[in-house]
Amino acid sequence: MNKIIAEQLRKVKEIDVDNLHFEEGKCFIPQKKTIKIEEDCCYKIFLMPTLFVNTALGTNWNGGSYPLKNYLKVDVIKNMGKMIKVTGVAYDPSTGGNINYFWSGWLTVQDIQIIEKI
Repeated sequence: MNKIIAEQLRKVKEIDVDNLHFEEGKCFIPQKKTIKIEEDCCYKIFLMPTLFVNTALGTNWNGGSYPLKNYLKVDVIKNMGKMIKVTGVAYDPSTGGNINYFWSGWLTVQDIQIIEKI
């Protein structure tokens, strides 16, 4: 790889330069699609296991409350960058149907995976 190209690519934080494959002078960089979290919008999310070991979140932000289900359909009430306040209903990912469980509170953005905007 050309030194100038490699240097410029290293400045881009979203690309793992070491795993790029150059064939016939061409390089394919896969498109990364991320969903930006916006207030007053709804999302299907998955709560990662790291959320449940975050004691500061449960104690300080949610008054000891954690969601009991991993899959939620949420409405974002407040977005503070790394923290979002949501209200939501649990759902079954295999059928898409709602489960009779509701939760409202704060979540850390790094501990959720957005499945889709609804």
